[in-house]
Amino acid sequence: AFARARHRRRVGLLTDGFASARVARALLSGLKNAARIPFGVEEIRFAPMPGSQIEIANDTEVEWPRAEQTNSTLIVGRKAVVKLFRRVASGIHPEAEMGRILTERGFTGIAPLLGEIVRTGPNDTPSALAIAQAFIANQGDGAAWTLDQLARIVDELSVAPAEEGVNFESYEAFS
Repeated sequence: AFARARHRRRVGLLTDGFASARVARALLSGLKNAARIPFGVEEIRFAPMPGSQIEIANDTEVEWPRAEQTNSTLIVGRKAVVKLFRRVASGIHPEAEMGRILTERGFTGIAPLLGEIVRTGPNDTPSALAIAQAFIANQGDGAAWTLDQLARIVDELSVAPAEEGVNFESYEAFS
């Protein structure tokens, strides 16, 4: 909760909507239905990938992974990952564009793009708000793996006697 809020006799909490499971399900429902929502002179468009299957029940579990610095992410039913972009900029978002192209071409080395949520203005220029990708189970993420490997190297080198001419390129952890 950010703050307490009052409207006449009603008192509640002002919270981040992304922390609500209802919001997560609503975003995926909008993608499933290719919804378009008027937003002043702009419009919010839910653009699903052709052929994507977005079936999420109302009671599907929603998980919020640890905090991130550039985006907000949630996992819905271990079927979909929704990534909300904190910085919205006009134009085609590179992550959405690459995900779309690689998914269309059947590339299996990524989580397939399920769809994109964009805001468009009167000139029809898109501003990506969020993307949804298929959930791929794994044992962690690349950043955590890299930090773990670096911590191991520091630990090993801190207890080993200093050697002249240590060649880090041939260091076992990097091969």
